[in-house]
Amino acid sequence: MNKTMIYIIIGTLSGIINGLTGLGHAGAILLGLSLTNVISDYNIVVGTTLYTQVIPVVIFGVIEFYRRGQIDFYAGNILLACLLITVFIGAWLKQFVSTKMTKFITAILLLVSAIKFFIDAYMG
Repeated sequence: MNKTMIYIIIGTLSGIINGLTGLGHAGAILLGLSLTNVISDYNIVVGTTLYTQVIPVVIFGVIEFYRRGQIDFYAGNILLACLLITVFIGAWLKQFVSTKMTKFITAILLLVSAIKFFIDAYMG
């Protein structure tokens, strides 16, 4: 399978996962690019994943949730304001953090998220 098809599959699955679960498509894209090794340099994987977030690609999902009254705009606006400032700080700090440490941090965050949602699904 060529790289273009892999990108299309990863992008399509990421969009569906994002709209379905609310998890940012970045996690799915990061995981997809890492698992397929279609881009071998992890720093390029991270940069490419961030690039996919430049355009507000989730607008149609937001419209659907808005239509159902399922958005807390107060919380969302505070979160957005924080993200606008801190994503730059995180990207700047990346130059001081090794690829190995970045992967470790990502793994811990994903593991904690997985455990939390497994517990919620089991108890709920």
